[in-house]
Amino acid sequence: MQTTIKKNHSFILLTIALLYFTACDCVVSAKGVVIDKTTGQPLDSVALGRYVKEDPKKPSTKFEYTNNKGQFEYFGITGGLLGCPSLTLYFSKEGYKTKEINYKCSNCSTVDTVYLER
Repeated sequence: MQTTIKKNHSFILLTIALLYFTACDCVVSAKGVVIDKTTGQPLDSVALGRYVKEDPKKPSTKFEYTNNKGQFEYFGITGGLLGCPSLTLYFSKEGYKTKEINYKCSNCSTVDTVYLER
């Protein structure tokens, strides 16, 4: 009887621990404006995402785009077993160099000005 209780107790603790560690999601966000470094003008239709290229077969690679004022907002969810990882976004537009920005504080809202150059 004692052995059965200990096994059940161990099983329950293990189940709780697994649920706790698999449910560690982090909300990551960034917002700001994308500017042409030379002209100082906002850039519309700049693609931004967590990957350099978009893959139609993988929804997680889908790009967001800046609006006509160059403004963007990015929200995502990522796993964070031992804390939230940083957020890396790639900004690209035809005729401009792709820019990679690493947001260290992924669990807070970051406002940024991104400068793209030709």
